[in-house]
Amino acid sequence: MEVWPCVRLASGFLLIVPGGGGRCFHLTLPADTFEYPPTTIQDLRVHTVSPKAIYLLRSASAATRHEGQRRERDLAVMRQLRARLLEGELESNLVLTLEEMGPASD
Repeated sequence: MEVWPCVRLASGFLLIVPGGGGRCFHLTLPADTFEYPPTTIQDLRVHTVSPKAIYLLRSASAATRHEGQRRERDLAVMRQLRARLLEGELESNLVLTLEEMGPASD
């Protein structure tokens, strides 16, 4: 999963992400987005975003996709994250903040 350039806010990070159909969105991610410890995969150190950030990115993806296989995959990953890594998280902390900005520019 990619994370696009973002702006630091007091409450987290603001991203501008492309959506389907040429749309563009502002997405707000939590303050802990980049605080998750790095992982090593085949001697390569990978900095992973937090489970809460992944959950919200998947939520944004599911909200902006048409009904279909990829959207169902987003929803399945969200359920897995909720069960494995976010079981004690308050529902209010997992609310998506997504604002459509209009057509994406080239």
